[in-house]
Parts: sequence; structure tokens; C-alpha cells
Amino acid sequence: MSSATTLPEEGKPEVRGTEAAPLAPPAKGLARKPRGKSRTSLLARGEPIVWLNGGALAVCLCMILGLLLLILRQGLGTFWPVPAVEIHTLGGSRYLGEVIREDRYRPEPSALASLPAVFYS
Repeated sequence: MSSATTLPEEGKPEVRGTEAAPLAPPAKGLARKPRGKSRTSLLARGEPIVWLNGGALAVCLCMILGLLLLILRQGLGTFWPVPAVEIHTLGGSRYLGEVIREDRYRPEPSALASLPAVFYS
């Protein structure tokens, strides 16, 4: 084998071998100084916006939960059974319904005397 030296092509650097030279360790006298605190404002870093978004999310979740509880409270009353009352009239009709209001009425004794005897038995 012959070892012939070759000249590098024009415009290209000369390459010798495939091994790279090791990097020299930094000098001991040139130690890095610690970085000082950043002098940017809180608004520049975006931290208040993060807290504002978190607070808005908490408020929204509370409102959604409150709305769901309100819907459940009002809606479940529709399906909850209430006592029904049946009323018979003198004409023979019967009515069935819910009691929504109660009034106290004490008729005079003359009004009670005019009622038919069917109710006294």
C-alpha cells in the first residue's frame, strides 16, 4: 500500500483523520457568576393571567354545579308523588286532585241546618 498525500480541493478545508480534538476544560480562574433575579414584571411573565384563569375556572365550575343542583331540586318535585284527595259533590260528580291551599271556614248554624241529611250519617 502506498500512502500518497492528497491535496484538498479548492474552497474546502483540509481534513486529517476522523478523530476530533478533545475540548479543553474551562480555566479555574474564570468561574461563572450566578445570574441575578430577572427584572421583568409579573405581567411580562404572565403569572397573574394564570391565576386569573384559574379563578375564573373555579367560579365557572361552581356556577355549573349550582345550576345542576337547582335543576335537580326543581325537577325532582315533578316526579315526587303527592297525596291526592277525592271530593264527592251533591250532584254525584267526583273530583280528584292535589291540595294546594287550605282555608278555615266555619259556617253559621242556619247554613248547616239547610244541608241534606246525607252528610250527617
